[in-house]
Amino acid sequence: MLIWTTLLLLTLLQSATADEICCCPDLTVSLKCENRSSDSIKTSLLKANGYLCDALDGTPVTLVCAVTDISEAVKAVKYSYYKAKTVKYRPVADDINNSKKLKHCDATKGTCVLPEVKWSGEAESPTKFENFDNYLYQCTVEITLIDDTKFKLTSNTMLLDVYKNTPVPENYAVLKEEKAPLDTNNAYERLTCGKDSLPLTNPPTRAKWSFKRLEDSDWTDLKILSEQPRMALVEPLIASDSVGSFDEGTLVLMAFDPSKDSGHYRCEAVYTTATVGRNQSYTRAEYKITGNNQQNHGQPETKMLSAITSTTYTLVDEFVYFTCHARDTDASEKGLFRWVYEFDSDFVVVDTATELFKDVEILNYNRTLKLPSYYKYHDLKFKCEVRRKTEANPIFSDQFTQPVIVPQVMYVPLTSKTCSNFDSEIDLYSSTKYMMSDKTDVDDFVQKLTGARYRWMINSKIVTPFSNPSGIATERQLRMTAEVFNRTVGNSKNKKCQYFTFLQTRSKEYQLHEVLKVKRTGYSCQDLINCSATTVTWKCLDNVMLVSLANGSPQCISVEVRKENKTLMKRAFDKVAPSCSERNLSMIITKEDLRQDKLQGTYEVRVTSEGKNGCTKMI
Repeated sequence: MLIWTTLLLLTLLQSATADEICCCPDLTVSLKCENRSSDSIKTSLLKANGYLCDALDGTPVTLVCAVTDISEAVKAVKYSYYKAKTVKYRPVADDINNSKKLKHCDATKGTCVLPEVKWSGEAESPTKFENFDNYLYQCTVEITLIDDTKFKLTSNTMLLDVYKNTPVPENYAVLKEEKAPLDTNNAYERLTCGKDSLPLTNPPTRAKWSFKRLEDSDWTDLKILSEQPRMALVEPLIASDSVGSFDEGTLVLMAFDPSKDSGHYRCEAVYTTATVGRNQSYTRAEYKITGNNQQNHGQPETKMLSAITSTTYTLVDEFVYFTCHARDTDASEKGLFRWVYEFDSDFVVVDTATELFKDVEILNYNRTLKLPSYYKYHDLKFKCEVRRKTEANPIFSDQFTQPVIVPQVMYVPLTSKTCSNFDSEIDLYSSTKYMMSDKTDVDDFVQKLTGARYRWMINSKIVTPFSNPSGIATERQLRMTAEVFNRTVGNSKNKKCQYFTFLQTRSKEYQLHEVLKVKRTGYSCQDLINCSATTVTWKCLDNVMLVSLANGSPQCISVEVRKENKTLMKRAFDKVAPSCSERNLSMIITKEDLRQDKLQGTYEVRVTSEGKNGCTKMI
């Protein structure tokens, strides 16, 4: 009985002491999806960056909440899934007025199935949000470490774009109308594309306008932006813009010219099927318009193409067009239009002869400003200046709506790592290295992203950076005194592993959460490896490698074995031990670990710490 009691006590003692975390896990959280959608459905900038999931209406979609480095240091993971209409400057889970928790998801699983996703293009309403799926999604994980440290981490957001096929009507009643003769320069004559609104579909149904002169028999497509500066097409707006009284698909004659604009107009609805990518169309409206050669000077005013049409998502190297329209201006006279930008509280003319604007083009008799890359001109506020024949003073348009710049390459960030003593200040920096663009400098590019907002957080609580005599904290840098840290984390202040997140919200469409790991220790944060005392030996009889570390080595060390420039294995030393000061400092590597039939030849063994300090041994 005494023997069994002693063994039981030893077992309990070992289990009680076998809970020291030597190396805090490198945790990140990302959200993606798995579906059965056709490969031929449309692509997207956001999809190219991994932040969009597309699926056909009625098919299942699996949300995958992936957590990295769930090692022996992690006791439990609890998953939560949310959907939201838009994103703001905090995690979706904390925005209770704009989000909904998916209650059917199992909190113990890293996946959640949406059985039959549904799309609705109807006006926003609580019923729509409850019953349809074409929204933004995000997952949150609550992690408990073996020392009972608890914290929350949040994934990127992902847009679920549900494609809905809608049959093209067979016998649509075409709207046919003859407009009374219009005055020359009659402004804003609206030609709607049919008797009712364009049908709500996804991919969306779009209006295509064509024109023929009164004496012609052949129709030609209207190239509104490039060849028809007096016209504008009303397209869907994004974000908070509003079309007002303009219906989608409406053709707006901004300043009627009888010699050029008299004739027949036809509007067709064009729909791209989601499954096979084939365009179908049908006629919705036909108009006959003539002029009476009477001048209509009207009131001096300007209208911008971007004010009644959609601003768009754009890559950093895509062209962006701004077009300006005005009453009583001859489209063939360049001198009536100038483009200006704000500089030192004044407006300066855009001069393509200068270095700043050497790649810019001004088209359509000076009505259209073509920017080769909006990224380069992000900080500039553009307006157009119009001089009318009937007025002595110029008039100015409003500032043009800015497009949203989308990075060309985006990745869920790796964990950034730092170490500090319990009584030391914490100094954290976001890495930005996952925000990559092939043609631009990373830091400069990140600063110029439209609509970017930053928040430092710990357990969903916003943390405010502070300044100190050594320097001023920037928006991408967090400094905290030990006092502020202890007050912020409360009961967790003495825990070794702490996790901050750098929340980045871009426009209203997506969020990124960079995880920053802080290891708190009672000793120096030395992470240098003693390379002379680190050995790699070959045990010939056992046909294994033995990597041995020196006493006092850093607690977070990994070993990478390479041969012929290929990585065969990468493994960390034990992250958990009964006592980190007495942990195992040896690692045995077998042929099975390297996925080789036998060990022979020359191997490169890299031994590195979290601080990237390391040794390379050849054996």
